[in-house]
Amino acid sequence: MGFDELLKSKKVLICCGSGGVGKTTLSAALGVRAAELGLKVLVLTIDPAKRLATSLGLDQLGDEQRQIGQGRFVGELYASMLDMKKTFDDFIIRLAPSPAIAERVLKNNVYQQVSTALNGSQEYTSLEKLLQIMAQKKFDIVILDTPPTKHAIDFLHAPIKIHTLFQDSIIKWFLMPFTTLDKMSLGLMNRGTKLAFKAFEKLAGSEFLSNLTEFFASIREWQKALRDRTAEVHRLLTSNSTGFVLVTGFNSVKIEEARFFERTLKKGGYYLSAIIINRAFPLWEQSEIGVGELIDDKKDSLGENYRLITEYYRSMQKFYRSQQTAFKNFAGEVRQNVIFALLPDFDQDIHDVDSLKQVADRLVEEFKEQKTL
Repeated sequence: MGFDELLKSKKVLICCGSGGVGKTTLSAALGVRAAELGLKVLVLTIDPAKRLATSLGLDQLGDEQRQIGQGRFVGELYASMLDMKKTFDDFIIRLAPSPAIAERVLKNNVYQQVSTALNGSQEYTSLEKLLQIMAQKKFDIVILDTPPTKHAIDFLHAPIKIHTLFQDSIIKWFLMPFTTLDKMSLGLMNRGTKLAFKAFEKLAGSEFLSNLTEFFASIREWQKALRDRTAEVHRLLTSNSTGFVLVTGFNSVKIEEARFFERTLKKGGYYLSAIIINRAFPLWEQSEIGVGELIDDKKDSLGENYRLITEYYRSMQKFYRSQQTAFKNFAGEVRQNVIFALLPDFDQDIHDVDSLKQVADRLVEEFKEQKTL
């Protein structure tokens, strides 16, 4: 399978990777290529640094689905930056068994403070929005640029984190009447729990604890709906119409992370479709004009610096060749039906559709050259 075939065969492509590896730019490049192929495509990001807007040459990008480069593609390209708070609110409204309960949760001070700060909430919210978009059946393919994480695997853990938070055992603990614990209740608690309650009340105040209790009392009424929704998320992520694209860097730490991510996807039943090694080499390393020859041509003008420059160039050559060897070893370990691309460190900023097209064209060429393993 080549790059174009991948885009045509999937309904969802999820670009994953740790922070700073170029996921957003490459997500946008994938979108540009998909639109060139005649597909109606949405690139969705939750990146707080707004890199997608920058890559597309836009001043800003909001929750609305904004068409990009209208008329210049065979297909249609749209982009959107997820509004995390709005999506979480919509999520509560839809799952709540009644408008009154939804309103009570939305107005709760605890909810307002934690709805965008829970561990895993960024990742889960992006998946919730993806579910909503897929239900509309408006696009041929949706490319999701996942939130910046320390490790690529954090994205996959988000649904279970949210689900675990709202398990009945945890909710029951918080539903204990913090501010009205009588002597008998305290007597039934172990010493550690007593200290925790007293310290929590002292630090947070009785009003906060009251809001916390109310919050968990409200959400208890839609636990089943939440479980059903997380199950839908899992079905979407493991569907054969959903593919994962791992974007990583070219050093030992990033390659090891890629190995772990690939193994985890395989174990979980997810479909890893492609691995993109970004900034794998400088453009000059594959230049048709030999850099070594250029240095030799300038030997007289370089004078005593000629030897130092030559040694540096040769050491860099050796380094990038060793990287190529490391890549081949890594590629040999990965299961079948995963395609690879090695991208250079481009010598220009990616700041508009034209520069994204250059990245996309390079991806097409790289995928053509790499054999499906």
